[in-house]
Amino acid sequence: MINNYKKKGLSWTKSIATMALLCMSVFSYAALSGNSYVIDKGGTASSTVYKSFTDFVSDLSKGTRADGGTANGPGVSGPVTVTFKSGSGPYTEQISIPAISGASKTNTITIDGNGQTLTFNTTSSSKFAVLQLDGADWFVVKNMTIISTGTSYGRCVHLKNAADNNVFDKLTMSMPNMTSTSNYNAYFMICNSETA
Repeated sequence: MINNYKKKGLSWTKSIATMALLCMSVFSYAALSGNSYVIDKGGTASSTVYKSFTDFVSDLSKGTRADGGTANGPGVSGPVTVTFKSGSGPYTEQISIPAISGASKTNTITIDGNGQTLTFNTTSSSKFAVLQLDGADWFVVKNMTIISTGTSYGRCVHLKNAADNNVFDKLTMSMPNMTSTSNYNAYFMICNSETA
């Protein structure tokens, strides 16, 4: 009878260990996948609604967000689309997107601006792109107006650190206040340097 008890105890221990490993796997591989997400600064934050572009990128890259919604990341485990809510802009934000784990030819990340505007007034010579892909691959950015409102420093889009396999479609880029002509200014730039 004692041997039988030990055998059952060992089996129970293995079951607990297996369950613990399964739970750890579920939590350690959280990632955005397959769902359609929305960016709406006037909406209520939830697992699928982000109040800012910054919160969406933070969830993608770090698995954290400041708008009170449920974090889904970091990374992606399937193709992801985020769409700006119609009429919700403009969005005054400076965005830098790093490499995102799980992004690939099949797990693309689509950012559909839905006709909204992303704008920022850059005053720094060290970081002056409105939208920067800093090593980020497999993004599709479309249907968006990007405006750099700085007078001396301005880039609408900047790709650096081998940001490859990205698609930009139907973007309107503008630098309406630019008064200087220098290597700090470009509508669309592909270069590892911030200042070249």
